[in-house]
Amino acid sequence: MRILHVVEPFSSGIITFIIHLTRELNGHEHIVVHGSRTTEDEINSVKRRFDPNVKFVLWRSAGRNINPFQDFRALFELIKILRRKNFDVVHLHSAKAGFLGRLACKMLKIKPVIYTPNGAPFLRLDISVFKRKIFVGLEKLGNVLGGQVICCSKSESLEYLRIGIDCTYINNGTIIDKKEKIVHSKIVVGSVGIATFQKNPIQFNEIARAFEDNNNVEFIWVGGGHLVGQLNSSNVRVTGWLDTSQTEEWLKKIDIYLSCSLWEGLPFAVLEAMNTQCCLLLSNCVGNRDLVRQGDNGYLFDNSNEGVSRLTELVKDREQLENFGINSFNYCKEWFDIKNTAKQYESIYTQVSKN
Repeated sequence: MRILHVVEPFSSGIITFIIHLTRELNGHEHIVVHGSRTTEDEINSVKRRFDPNVKFVLWRSAGRNINPFQDFRALFELIKILRRKNFDVVHLHSAKAGFLGRLACKMLKIKPVIYTPNGAPFLRLDISVFKRKIFVGLEKLGNVLGGQVICCSKSESLEYLRIGIDCTYINNGTIIDKKEKIVHSKIVVGSVGIATFQKNPIQFNEIARAFEDNNNVEFIWVGGGHLVGQLNSSNVRVTGWLDTSQTEEWLKKIDIYLSCSLWEGLPFAVLEAMNTQCCLLLSNCVGNRDLVRQGDNGYLFDNSNEGVSRLTELVKDREQLENFGINSFNYCKEWFDIKNTAKQYESIYTQVSKN
């Protein structure tokens, strides 16, 4: 089976998902049509993470933000790409690719189409209410154009059902590989990701600041980003940009994974934290709430005060932290194994290719 993947952002968790999926389904042929938001060197470094048999097509005009002129160019460029490629299924990843891809497929009368949002655009809190309503309208229009909507988590699917879009979901998955923890005298609270509005480093810093006088707790932000300056509490260390192997080493040191995200699809960074036996303390947002069994592998929190309260409770009992970490790994293995994710997508590919 030949599967054409279309993705606009050639970075972030979406690419991690496609890498895992194509590796697991390496018995099929995969072509990735991707945007060009990074430099050529960075594009090549991302390509090297894929299985060598995966083929790539650059989608030069694709851009993340709404821009009528550029989007018009991107649409017709995508039409040209779709016309000259033979495939059995088109899998669209992310909102921009999802809308333009479904419009292009409608114009070309291509029916075997799947759309996975990996983060509903109408849940973004970094844009106005008016723009969020526009995104709702675009998602509804895209749905009318055709294709099957498959969300990456149950909570994301509920948001699509809430706005009247029929969908199902297949959980994002990761490679299950139990990592040994690196134990320190201090309890390490950490997060991995780009310091953006979505990841809410301001709240991370607020929670950390409440523990400035506690010498038994330290905070780590693994990554960089334009908002790293907000992580200015004296007990927060920012690593800056690291490669995959360095990030994995830091995850082994983290006892409590703290995510303050405002919205998600189903975050790969948290899945990797579960794979590394981290106790979870996550903001109660779409995507995050699918990963916590309250009081079993960690807690959800609704505001900074509740986050501080839960963290105060957790740091008092290292044995409980270790048990929560083990439970996180077991939960990840049971529900978020990429092998299961891939089998479900393979079944969907087979089903829609017959239409």
